[in-house]
Amino acid sequence: MTVLTILALLIGIYGIYLFIQLINKYTYMYYQYDFFNMKNLIVTTMGYLALFFGYKWHEKALQHQQDLLNGQVLFALGLLLIIYVIYENVKKTNLLIGLFFSAIQLVLYIGISVISIILALGMLAAFAPNRYGYYDDY
Repeated sequence: MTVLTILALLIGIYGIYLFIQLINKYTYMYYQYDFFNMKNLIVTTMGYLALFFGYKWHEKALQHQQDLLNGQVLFALGLLLIIYVIYENVKKTNLLIGLFFSAIQLVLYIGISVISIILALGMLAAFAPNRYGYYDDY
């Protein structure tokens, strides 16, 4: 049963990949703009991180009766980054296509952002010097 679950997961990921390629092919053909690109992923990931940590900071400040503004500002910054990505998508395409594909993009970027953060942390740990200041030779 585990093999079937892994196979279904891989097929699902491949289906999402094909869907992303189809959207990029369509938007590039009509608007010369790739909807799913690295810039949008980085800005969206930063926005999601700011939303998450801003919310956590705000909740912790509420519990301990501290300053709420720090979390609110961080949350607002994350929201502005997400709105910036939507604005760029609408500016490069049109209103209907931009909003529709932005909604799809933002939902897909939730999972992709989590995976990219985990990979980035793993790479930082793998390439970090050891406790003696030397890099391990593999």
